[in-house]
Amino acid sequence: MTRNVTRFGSILRASRLTNQSGSVLATVLVVLIILLSIFLSAMTYALSRYGRHMANQNRLAASHLSDAGVSRTVALLQEERFRPGTQEWTAPNGGRITVETSAWGPYVQVRSLGKYRGQEVATVALIGTSHLNWQSAAITMTDESNPLVIAGHTRIIGDVNTGSQGMMEGQFRGEGVTYPDYHKGVNRKYAALDVPALDTAVFDHYKRELRQRRGRIEHRLSGSVVLDSADIATLNSYTTVRIENNLRFQNVNWQRWDRTVSFFVDGSVEITGQTRLSGLIEIVAGGTITVSDSASVDNVILSAEDSVVVRDAAKSSAILISEGSIIVRDRASLTYPSLLLCDVPEGPTQPGGIYLRSRGILESVCYLREKSFHGFLTDRFLYVDTVSQARGTLISQSYTDLRGRLDGCSMTERYYFAYPPTTYLNWLKDATIDRTRLDFTPVLPALDVDTASWYVLRQDRAS
Repeated sequence: MTRNVTRFGSILRASRLTNQSGSVLATVLVVLIILLSIFLSAMTYALSRYGRHMANQNRLAASHLSDAGVSRTVALLQEERFRPGTQEWTAPNGGRITVETSAWGPYVQVRSLGKYRGQEVATVALIGTSHLNWQSAAITMTDESNPLVIAGHTRIIGDVNTGSQGMMEGQFRGEGVTYPDYHKGVNRKYAALDVPALDTAVFDHYKRELRQRRGRIEHRLSGSVVLDSADIATLNSYTTVRIENNLRFQNVNWQRWDRTVSFFVDGSVEITGQTRLSGLIEIVAGGTITVSDSASVDNVILSAEDSVVVRDAAKSSAILISEGSIIVRDRASLTYPSLLLCDVPEGPTQPGGIYLRSRGILESVCYLREKSFHGFLTDRFLYVDTVSQARGTLISQSYTDLRGRLDGCSMTERYYFAYPPTTYLNWLKDATIDRTRLDFTPVLPALDVDTASWYVLRQDRAS
């Protein structure tokens, strides 16, 4: 009996040892599985982080290649005139650069695509004419047959370039100048000064491309159309849209940088409400284009045969083009790098020009282009009223009627002041022109000037 009990105890102890060994083995396996999971998770995280790091590095390299494409195009423009087309080459690091050069209004547009190890970055850049010597002066007047006459409360801070007749004081209704020191600067007299002309190789190419786009309409909308944000999604697949009557953008938020979309509107266009348009959007109207309320347009081309009006609290850093009038009024604000281009057609024209009035605020480049200057036969003016402010560069191949404040520089064929029934040629009355308050030199549209160089106006990522 004692022997059986002893044997049973030995079996029980052996069983307990076996169970304990199994528990230890299971515990060890669980620990190993946990450690393996942690190790695999750490490896996965490390590899993922490394992959993201390399993707970021490759994308950074692609962005550098994209920027290099823009820089190379600027260098090529310095060596030869504007040549539209596509170029592609391999970079020293093995990446690829594809550059498409075209015209965007009177600017050269470059779309540069950099590719490096599966990453692509596209850049859209606008290139114009860099600083010209006369932009350092407050006033440059090219009329050689008459002097520049200063009257009233006029003050000029900065150099003045005139023809051989120079500058003099004038009396208006029996009163002379208000400020004896009305001019702080140097008066330089030049012969054969000319207002620089637009580079027709660029602007005319843009017009040809515009006609081609008009001839290949992809989508047509009949009647008058009101677009909101929900409608934009259906138009994203098109590059050319025809509106047979009027078009209204109402509270639309649309950015388009990957490719150009063109709207050809037979009637008028309204951009109102909280609309935000930016990128490669082109709106061409047979009537008037109006930007009002709190709408904002950036880099967009607004081109109208009749007129372009920016009013109320609207903001614009767009390219405004019109064969009639461009009007900025009612506290509307234009910020650099906006451009106002009034392109006067050949032959007799209706009155028009560029007008800044009713407390309009303008920080941009204005260019009044007139191919054939007809003297007093023209009714085209670049006009700034007494309660408006301009900051930037004003260029006119016709007349400039400047009565408000300009912080920057003005270049014109002739100045003009009217007090009905009398008109005063090359008079400045009650104007303030201060070149010292302009702390940057605006990039001009592409000009036909031999001594000019090219410069990037703006550069935006398209991807």
